[in-house]
Amino acid sequence: MSSTVTHPPVPLIQAPSAFAGAVRRLRWAWPVAILVGFPIGGYAASLIVGKIDSVGAALLGSLIAGAIIGAAQWLALRSLVPWL
Repeated sequence: MSSTVTHPPVPLIQAPSAFAGAVRRLRWAWPVAILVGFPIGGYAASLIVGKIDSVGAALLGSLIAGAIIGAAQWLALRSLVPWL
């Protein structure tokens, strides 16, 4: 006597996961964060440093602007990047 086991069919299309939804949201969130972060970072750097007429002022201004732009990008990407 032999018995046969039937397996349920394997779906060809998988349901979208939470990761796919987050990636779809990032299609707009990350570029918008960059577009908003640049003027805010530049304005904050010009307020804090003032006129950029030396290498030191340029380095400090770019550090401030980069930190603000990076913070805006982190806010957009924090749902995808796990803390280690």
